[in-house]
Amino acid sequence: MSNLRLINETELTSGVSSFSVTDIFTEDFDIYKVVLSDWVSSNGYWYLRPLNSSGSAITSGNDFATLLVQSHTTFVEYRGTNTASLWATSNICYSNGNNGVYYFINPYSTSSYTFVLGQDAGFGFGNNLNTKNIGVQKTLTRVTGIQITQQSGGTFTSGKVKTYGLRVDS
Repeated sequence: MSNLRLINETELTSGVSSFSVTDIFTEDFDIYKVVLSDWVSSNGYWYLRPLNSSGSAITSGNDFATLLVQSHTTFVEYRGTNTASLWATSNICYSNGNNGVYYFINPYSTSSYTFVLGQDAGFGFGNNLNTKNIGVQKTLTRVTGIQITQQSGGTFTSGKVKTYGLRVDS
């Protein structure tokens, strides 16, 4: 028996600047795996934001650290505290698309912080661009979904989100 249970599968089919997947985190699991695949956009950089139970983005209390691993030059670190997003600058997702895997720990709890760790891979400007990410949502707000939004005026042309609950056997 698998320890992963598919909760939701959502596909973006039209050009939008922001895309939300609501009601994917519940009290049923403490750990969720979110798989992003084939994300393509007109602008490139995107942000990941947690959503509260009303479906609104939680835009305060987000801390993050990202390591941009580039094939053509040195690695770059990004950090932020009390930001509007869990990743203030994530990866590039132009015509070749972006793929990523993220784990959300305790998103539904109101008595502990929501932690996120993940990585993604993309291709832009003729180079491989990969990130390793960690983040925390520190307002003790129940996180029930995610929003993926574009930087300054870009639009997504495609993307898929699969959410799994991770069962921990004792």
